[in-house]
Formats: sequence, structure tokens, C-alpha cells
Amino acid sequence: MKRRLVFSIASLFLAAIAAVLWLSAPRRLDVQLSQPETIYHTRSGTHDVTFVLTRAHEGDNGPVELRIISNADEAILQPQFSYDTLQNQPAGTWRYAWVDDDAWPDVTVTPSDAVGDWAILSADGRIRRLP
Repeated sequence: MKRRLVFSIASLFLAAIAAVLWLSAPRRLDVQLSQPETIYHTRSGTHDVTFVLTRAHEGDNGPVELRIISNADEAILQPQFSYDTLQNQPAGTWRYAWVDDDAWPDVTVTPSDAVGDWAILSADGRIRRLP
């Protein structure tokens, strides 16, 4: 009986660690070269979040407009992407993190130009630049 209880607690603990690792793993904001616009959807708490990537010109590298849209706010960033030979740089990455100290994970965005991270807060859906 004790063995079964220890196994159950250990299994729950490992599942919680796996969930946190999965949530915090970065996800790429890749530009689709065959399309002029690429769209990604996710959620920050109860707020819908949409990333819209629009290439400035044809080609496998260059600037891209990254629009971050939530139910409550919108931001436009200008990162770079490059898929030249031996390059594999997306326009940025996004991941879940806890920024505003509520129970729901927030969405954080790291553009490729490294000007700073941005967060879409789960509490109110507002977009904030992180310090």
C-alpha cells in the first residue's frame, strides 16, 4: 500500500515537472516563404492571441512585420528572419511563462532582433515590454 502511494505521488510530481517544461519550451515564429503572411494562434489565460508575420519583400531573409494581437491590445514589431544557407533564424520565438503572478500562464515573445521580450498578460490581455 505504501509503495503504491509513493509511486502515485512520484508520478504526479514527474507529470507536473513535464507540464512546466513543456509550457516553458520556446516555439518558433517561422515565416512561410510560400505565403506573404503567416498566422499563429494561442491563448494567454482567457485571451486569444494572434501572431501575424508579413514579409516586407520576397526572398529567404530580411525584415518582417510581427503584429501581436490580443483581445485587449495590439503591438507591431520589426524583427528580421534569415533562412539563407546555413542560417535558420526565425522572426522570433514565443513561450508560456508566469509574468503577472496569477494562476494562468502568460505568453512571452522574443523577437529575433533582441530588442527585448514582450508579454501578453493573462490577467487583462494587455501587451507589455519586459524589463
